[in-house]
Amino acid sequence: MTPLFKWKRSESKSVEERIREIFREEKIVKKGEYVHGNIYLTENHLVWIKKKKPDSVVIPLKSIVKAEQATKIGVGVGLKLIYGEEPKEIFFPFVKGRLRIGQVNDVREWVATLEKGEPSKVYLNIIYVGGHQAYPEKHNGQLIITENALIFQGKKDFEIEIPFKQIENISVKTASEISRLTTLLAGPLWSMGFPAKHKFVVIEYTDDIGLKHTPTFDFPLDRGDKKKGEVMRIIYNKIREARSGA
Repeated sequence: MTPLFKWKRSESKSVEERIREIFREEKIVKKGEYVHGNIYLTENHLVWIKKKKPDSVVIPLKSIVKAEQATKIGVGVGLKLIYGEEPKEIFFPFVKGRLRIGQVNDVREWVATLEKGEPSKVYLNIIYVGGHQAYPEKHNGQLIITENALIFQGKKDFEIEIPFKQIENISVKTASEISRLTTLLAGPLWSMGFPAKHKFVVIEYTDDIGLKHTPTFDFPLDRGDKKKGEVMRIIYNKIREARSGA
């Protein structure tokens, strides 16, 4: 049985009924309105309600093998899914025309949400500069905030996951402050090309085996610290929720 449910015009009522049934029985955890239609993520399904064509799409989440950002000529940027026991491909277009950074972020958040199984906020162009005892090397990548953890993903399958319930402190520190307070980083940060007054987001947490770490992140494109402030507030609220048992 094919895990993708797709009906032609004569069967459009059936797919509409199926979507209404899903919306009645399952919580909507994420949604977005785009040029080509609306996308909904429920507890067990991904639903694409198209604007111009009657053949809307319903995909069971368990059938999805891979989700990634893609660009289709003449259609635009969007979300590409590989699904089913016999792998098939479908493209969810988000926008037409000129690509904007915000649109890329939106697609990345859908990809991360489907990969992690929970709503995710993604910050691109982040640098991990060190601070974890097992990973002293510098990495470029993305910071993902899920419902339960802070995750940094770099290239070559590099990933650090920090559960909010294990975070002891969050702060913004300069390179000189970090170099004075910790020996986890390999030498002064300004020796890596960072000015002494350059600011970083520092996470202090204890892992499952009792070791303490201070993973430190640089936001190189964050003039005025707006993005750092947004990340700090989100993490703070997630820690509150984790500690209150919400």
